[in-house]
Amino acid sequence: MLGIKINKKVRNILIAILVIILVFVLFSLFPDKNFRKKYEGIDLSTSAVSSHVKSYTEYQDEFEGAKSASSIVNVDIFAYDSGNSYGVHDEENYYNKKVVFTDDKSYVSWNVNVEEEGLYNIEMEYIATPSRNVDMERILYINGAVPFSGADVLSFSRLWKDEGDVKYDNQGNQIRPVQVESFAYQTVRYKSDLGYEIDPYKFYLKKGMNTLSLESTNEPMVISSLRLVPVKKYDTYDAYVAKYPAMNASNSGKDIKIKIQGEDSALRSDPSLFARYDRSSAISEPYNVKTTVLNYSGGDSWKSPGQWIEWDFDVPEDGWYTITVQGRQLYQRGSVSCRSLYIDGEIPISDVKAIEFKYNTDWKSVTVCDSEKQPYNFYLSK
Repeated sequence: MLGIKINKKVRNILIAILVIILVFVLFSLFPDKNFRKKYEGIDLSTSAVSSHVKSYTEYQDEFEGAKSASSIVNVDIFAYDSGNSYGVHDEENYYNKKVVFTDDKSYVSWNVNVEEEGLYNIEMEYIATPSRNVDMERILYINGAVPFSGADVLSFSRLWKDEGDVKYDNQGNQIRPVQVESFAYQTVRYKSDLGYEIDPYKFYLKKGMNTLSLESTNEPMVISSLRLVPVKKYDTYDAYVAKYPAMNASNSGKDIKIKIQGEDSALRSDPSLFARYDRSSAISEPYNVKTTVLNYSGGDSWKSPGQWIEWDFDVPEDGWYTITVQGRQLYQRGSVSCRSLYIDGEIPISDVKAIEFKYNTDWKSVTVCDSEKQPYNFYLSK
């Protein structure tokens, strides 16, 4: 029943955080989506490093007049400063790529020539290594200093999947598969691990030579690329629609119904986000009052910022489609649960960065729509 990295030509990916979840666990989000204002001036990190640096709000205020850069700066990850790095080595062929391996007590530093002064996002492609099955954590230094509180607690998730198909016991009850790690490259932009900033962090880089350094605080990690990129900007819905063929009767997808079962997720960021079962309502499907049938994903394990679930599916033809989620958020009365919607690894429009799901004890079908309750149409390729 019913939020990078998979072949975009054959599948449209919703990296969840939304789409077709079944139970939205509450991470008590706030009515005001501007988390910066709510937490202005407060240092939210407990890290010892953070106590000596400014908050992200103060950092943004300091560089308020700085322009967003328009260029991309590729970092030569193999040209790290060997005199100022340790616990680091190159590997020629790690899952078909040449990479830099950083162990769980490593420090690696790169000298980076920046031709355009301004604000950048930092984008990295990485892959996990077999280890203790917990997220990888790093401290970022720019020109020898942690730029702000939050840059010292960067967290990078692993990938998890089901090991095989659902099995049955001798009573006909479904047994969920064991969760195993999936090793594949992920591309991410550095962002808040606490969830108080939805957008990736903006970093100021001066013109000329700069240093970027990563210190490991938890787990080995393999890096395949690192670069400075222009600050992420999200389309308005009108701008998004203008990029694709005009909507008409032949490509609106109105006669096509695609149902993706919530329990059938392909990947997830945490092994606790496995398929579950609910017998409280016949609305949930598949439904069986006598036996255990897996019929949703999420639940009370889906409560931490940054957790995501991903579903894969095919569409029969190019066109415009609406998205409806059947879900239930019954974990905290009077609060909302928010999820971001990703399609093929990207947030398509600004309005789906934080979609709200209000408290309700019943399963509800919620169509992704604007403030006037008009459904958004999303263009999906065959």
